[in-house]
Amino acid sequence: MAQFSVIRDAKSEALFAATDAHVFFLAWTTTPWTLPANAALAVGASITYALIRTFNPYTFEPVSVVVAKELVGKYFSPKQAELKLEEYQPGNKLIPFRIEKEWKGAETNGYTLRTTASPTYSRGRCIQRSRVTL
Repeated sequence: MAQFSVIRDAKSEALFAATDAHVFFLAWTTTPWTLPANAALAVGASITYALIRTFNPYTFEPVSVVVAKELVGKYFSPKQAELKLEEYQPGNKLIPFRIEKEWKGAETNGYTLRTTASPTYSRGRCIQRSRVTL
């Protein structure tokens, strides 16, 4: 899995308006060794994406992640959806989540991103591609 930090700017402001935490895209890749050089993240224009409010399981800090809505169940269990964000305690095995916003991939075109695999690498872009599958 790859993680891309969303840079807050005019294009991505709608994402940040829905959360008070850092925003990251989570994406699957078959070539993780290329992550430090990635200059773009491809999204499907007609795929529905979800902004999910949760907590980082390692730092316990609040975080918002973007995943394809159809794949939410691959990252989070139904039990986690029943938990309240306000009641989370660092170290809990089950980490709560809540879907804050949904939208089509076409709306993300042009978001500025930074790969977390190499924080010193220059910024990349979120781009639409027809070959993106789930």
